[in-house]
Amino acid sequence: LKEFIPRCVDRGILLGLSTWFIGPGSEKIQGLDEFVRVWDETLTFLKENDLLHNIYYVDLLNEYPLFNGFSWLRDEMETMKKDNANRPTETVADPAERARQVHEWKAKAGDYNDPVSREFYRNFANNVIDRLRGKWPQLDFLFCITNNGSADWRVMDYSRCAALDIHYWFVMNARLADPLYWQNIHTVAAANDLQFPQVQDVILSNWRTHKAELVDWMDAQMGEVAEMGRKNNKPVGNTEGWGLINWLDHPALSWDVIQEAGEICARLGRKHGYRFNCTSNFTHPQFPRLWHDVGWHRRVTEIIRHG
Repeated sequence: LKEFIPRCVDRGILLGLSTWFIGPGSEKIQGLDEFVRVWDETLTFLKENDLLHNIYYVDLLNEYPLFNGFSWLRDEMETMKKDNANRPTETVADPAERARQVHEWKAKAGDYNDPVSREFYRNFANNVIDRLRGKWPQLDFLFCITNNGSADWRVMDYSRCAALDIHYWFVMNARLADPLYWQNIHTVAAANDLQFPQVQDVILSNWRTHKAELVDWMDAQMGEVAEMGRKNNKPVGNTEGWGLINWLDHPALSWDVIQEAGEICARLGRKHGYRFNCTSNFTHPQFPRLWHDVGWHRRVTEIIRHG
């Protein structure tokens, strides 16, 4: 952080802070008080090292409440589910297994549609923001959310969040999704790349065949996010999207769907008044073919900037 943040300042780059709570020691953080303590110590470290100048927002738990590594939160929700339904639930103690499950979007993350569970995760988010905002009033806090029917983003209380960051991907729609993708690309447990050519063919065929329907679907989802923002008088956007959740820079796989989806959703974001947006999940140097397509990055970024 002490090396990276000043380089961003020098280049005029604003930063959002976020965490998955994955990694050695993360399982030791138990409870709301400890969660707040970890963030407070991190922000104190940044302040003491004069590193808060270009921090644009603080996303307190990436993809709240289900797709992260904060084991205490997930276990508490599992316990409430068991208590409410009077049925046993399975917990995962191994941190490595927990980290693997974090990425399993296709697997049912849990049924948290009962009123008690919903109230719990609404209150947790609000209490954390209230406590941190009380000490750090100069910072904007939020919980970004990935759409999931088991813990629907629409039932959250956004009164404390600085913005609505709701994550969507086209692959969440069955018209694009295919079991081959979930089994061979999305999961971190994929054993080999033998099925990659077939995955590529199926995904590209689905995309070309159903593109109009898929775009209409995404247009509706983003419109719903924008409406929720207006209802709460909050800016809206998306920091993770838009084509496929996981993808690889591999000779058998193309970036066509990712790139088209990014441009489509940049324009849809402009249509719906998104105040911030992303081009894709993959704007990192470990994806060299996409990384080096400077023209595409500039084109999509220009659309976003003029929204």
